[in-house]
Amino acid sequence: MHRPQIVLAFSGTSNARLALYDVMVASVSYETSFIHPSKREWKVHDGFQRVYGGVRKAAFEELKLAIAAMNTRLMSHDNQEWDLVITAHSLGAAVSYLVLLDILHSGIGPDHSDPLVPILPVTTRVTIAVFGSPRVGNSALVNHYRQLIEEWRRKCGSGEALNEWSVIGHMDGMSSLIFYCVWVTR
Repeated sequence: MHRPQIVLAFSGTSNARLALYDVMVASVSYETSFIHPSKREWKVHDGFQRVYGGVRKAAFEELKLAIAAMNTRLMSHDNQEWDLVITAHSLGAAVSYLVLLDILHSGIGPDHSDPLVPILPVTTRVTIAVFGSPRVGNSALVNHYRQLIEEWRRKCGSGEALNEWSVIGHMDGMSSLIFYCVWVTR
């Protein structure tokens, strides 16, 4: 059965200014609005977190608009289920993982969620497909991310509720960090 998709896409480094963020490699505390007992242990790449902070509001505002448009479009259909695909390259892939962390936190613990981050219906299948992603966070954050994925899958009642595809090619380079959100209606 056909399921419409919302695609949230980021690309990588496109100019010298963004390249400076790539080389801000200090490990810093993960800045997030949600509450968790292990939060102090989570560290991220400084430059990636700065770039995410710069696009976060616009990304989630556009995603909310896309979700509203999708829901309006599907009102007259029997099946109102849709999928979210998050895709990116390089620096954008790092940003994509930070976006997904926020989405999962809001979906799993909506009582403590950030009002900026949309809460996805449990019928939404999420796919993250990234290319040439650098390491975003430390092992404590990675372990937390993996726990969130399992919690999301349990909440949604399906192993297919979240799929992750990470592709790294030989000599993978960087391109541009351009944010856009599109509706795919196949």
